[in-house]
Amino acid sequence: MPAAADLAVLAGALTSGGHQVRVVDLQVEADVEAVFASPWGHGIREMVGLTSRRPCYDEARHIAALVRRAAPQVQIVAGGVHATCYPRECLAEMELDVVASARPT
Repeated sequence: MPAAADLAVLAGALTSGGHQVRVVDLQVEADVEAVFASPWGHGIREMVGLTSRRPCYDEARHIAALVRRAAPQVQIVAGGVHATCYPRECLAEMELDVVASARPT
């Protein structure tokens, strides 16, 4: 299943559970830093989830640091191909609280 479909399924489940969800495709956004400096970014209350493949890993690491500065109280979760294959690397190198693996460990 493509990542966008995975995010839609996850967002639907979270919304059904009473959570407010916003999915932002940061490959489309022109200014990633502006997203987290905006009122939306300051409204993050519970959790931010990141997903990336290896070519986007440095960007995901940068985004995790932006989120941590903008909203230090939130849980930051990483998933996706890279986090599944290299969970220890992600936890050691990114400002994460949790790595969600797509395969049993």
